[in-house]
Amino acid sequence: MQRKNHTMLKGLISLMLMAVIGAEAYVIKEISPHQNFLKPIEITEHTSGIALIDCIYVINLDRRTDRWDHMKAIFKKVGVKANRVSAIDGRKLTESQKQQMFGPYPVRLLGPQIGCLLSHLSVINDAYIRGFNAVWIVEDDLEFLENPSIIPSFIENLTHLDKSWDILYTDTNSRNAVLPYTHYGASDWVPRPGQTLPQFKSQKKRTPLGSDLERLGLRYGMYSYILSRSGIEKIYNYFLHIYLWCPIDCDIHFIPNIKEYGITRDAITHLKNGLGSDVNFKWFRQ
Repeated sequence: MQRKNHTMLKGLISLMLMAVIGAEAYVIKEISPHQNFLKPIEITEHTSGIALIDCIYVINLDRRTDRWDHMKAIFKKVGVKANRVSAIDGRKLTESQKQQMFGPYPVRLLGPQIGCLLSHLSVINDAYIRGFNAVWIVEDDLEFLENPSIIPSFIENLTHLDKSWDILYTDTNSRNAVLPYTHYGASDWVPRPGQTLPQFKSQKKRTPLGSDLERLGLRYGMYSYILSRSGIEKIYNYFLHIYLWCPIDCDIHFIPNIKEYGITRDAITHLKNGLGSDVNFKWFRQ
C-alpha cells in the first residue's frame, strides 16, 4: 500500500514540478528511466542512536563483505545503529540499460560510477518515501577521526544559522591520494545540454560560518553527508525528471537552489589508503 500511495504521489509531484521548471530544456516530461533501476530498501534499525538523525544508511556492495565488517565494528564501538544498503553493482548493467538512463546523451560514466549514483538515489528515494526529516548517508570506507556524537551539535548550529539548509558534509573534501585536488577544475563544470549553471568561480568560493562550518558550492566526494528534509526533497525532485549525465558528487551541485554546507575539518571522512589496520581511533581514549 505504501508503494502504491507513493506512485500516486510521485505522479502528482511530477505535474507540479513540471509546472515550475518545465521551461528548462534539460527537464523531461516523463519520469526518468533510471527510476526503474533503483533498489527498494529494507530498514532494520528504526532508531539511529544519534539525536536529530532519523536513520543511518551505509551503502555497501554485496561482494565487499570486508568493508561491511569494518563499518559494523566502527558503529558497534560508538553505539550507533546503521542500516546496510545493498549497493547497485554498476558492472552488471548492460549497455542498453545504460543508454536508457542517459537518453539522448552519450554514456559518460563507467559502470561503477553509475552504480554509485543509483545507490545514493535509492537511499534518498527511500528517505523521501518514509518521510524522514534528517538522514545520515555514508559509504563503506569511513574513518572516524571524531566521535559521531558531535553530529547533533553541528546540526543545531547549522539550523540556527540557516533553517533551510539541505546538505551537511562531515568532512572538508576528498582525501583520495589518486585525486590530489581539493576543488573542481573548470573543465569538470560542464552542464547538460540546455542546463544553465552558476558561474564556476562563484561556486568554488567557500564562506566560513563561525569556526566549524562553511557554505560551499563545490566539493569532491559524497562519502559521508547528512540531508535535511528539504535536501531530501530537492534531490528527489531534481532526479525525477532528468537523464543521467555525470557522477553524483558533481551532479548534486547542479540542483537549483541547493544549499550545501561542510564541517571545516575532517571529522568523519573516508580512509586514505583503503581498509587497513591503521584506522584512527585516538578519540576513543579521550
